[in-house]
This record gives sequence, C-alpha cells and structure tokens, in this order.
Amino acid sequence: MGLTSESELEELISEKKETGVFLSMLGFGTGNLKDNKLEAQAVYMGRPPKDFYFAAAVAEFGLLVRDSAYKGESSFGNVKELLKKADTGEDPYREEFMSLVKTLEKNSIPE
Repeated sequence: MGLTSESELEELISEKKETGVFLSMLGFGTGNLKDNKLEAQAVYMGRPPKDFYFAAAVAEFGLLVRDSAYKGESSFGNVKELLKKADTGEDPYREEFMSLVKTLEKNSIPE
C-alpha cells in the first residue's frame, strides 16, 4: 500500500531531497480531491526551479494562442506572472517570448 501518513511522506521527501532525488506529484479525477494535501507537500518539497515556471508559461501561452478547449482559466496575465517567477532576466530568448506575450495580449480580442 505504501506510505499512509503525511509525516511518513514528509520524512521520505526530506531523505530523498538530500540525495538530489525529486518527487513529482500529480492529482487526477473529480470529486474528493485532496488538493490541500498536494499543495502542502509541494511547499514542503521546496519551490520549483525557474525553468519550471518558464515551461508552464509557454504551455499556457500555447493554450491561449490555439484557443484550446483545455485552456480553462488561462490568461495572458497568468502567463506574465509565471514569466516574472521565471526571471526572464538577461536571456534574450526569454525576453523575446515576454515581448511576444505582451504583443498578443495587446492585440487580442477580449472575451
């Protein structure tokens, strides 16, 4: 069955984090989701690297540009917030992507 308590999971995460092993957690389904437990564990594991935020921004931007049925609550504002966390800094490719996001936001038709 595996680990059954939050404290056991936190202990395992601590041990593995020290050795350079990282844990990915995914939640699927509807109803009776334990989002709060996933969020608490994510905070305990540490904050994601900047590249994660950049990849998330690119993915969300793609959903918006394609007007995907899966875009949910995606927005250009969310993309820009993710890019701030990604710290586009002095990377010319990331700066160009931020410029593209701002241009498309400015020229998009509001819903």
